[in-house]
This record gives sequence, C-alpha cells and structure tokens, in this order.
Amino acid sequence: MLDQEEALALALAFCRERVRSWEAYGLRLAPAKGITVPGAYAFDITREPDPDPRRPRIGLGGNYPVIVDRSSGACRFVAGRVEYEQLWQAGRR
Repeated sequence: MLDQEEALALALAFCRERVRSWEAYGLRLAPAKGITVPGAYAFDITREPDPDPRRPRIGLGGNYPVIVDRSSGACRFVAGRVEYEQLWQAGRR
C-alpha cells in the first residue's frame, strides 16, 4: 500500500512523461481538494507563480487531477468532465 508521498512521486513522474513542457509551464502537484476516489490518491495540477508577471509563462488549461491507485501505483488523469463531476459529488457526501 502506497503512502501519499510515494503516490506523489509516481504522479509527478507520470506527469513529466506525458506533459513535455512540465517544467517550462511551472507546474506542480498538490493533494486534490473536494474529490474522493476510493482506493486512490488524487492530485491537482497547479502552477507556480510567474517569476516575472510582465512576461507570463504559457499556462496549461483544462487540466484534470491525476489519480494514483494506492495498491498498484498505476497513474491516470481523470477522464474528462463527467468523471470529474462524479468524483466531486462523491466528495461532497
């Protein structure tokens, strides 16, 4: 069973592999707020503040959380708006 730090490391490697400009975008992961995924950890993709607000970096839009299975360590992105809304509703119960 993975702990949250191990899951975060796996999620970060997963994202760096799939988002070519991960570092250039200034992206990072944080525990997701407001969604619940049984048997998994969820991480939101956030951005570091722009170092120079007069020259903002290109942002990443429409990003969905990364889900990491606690048992297998398998990572995936939330599969679109419908799944995201279902997870959000489950987190509100």
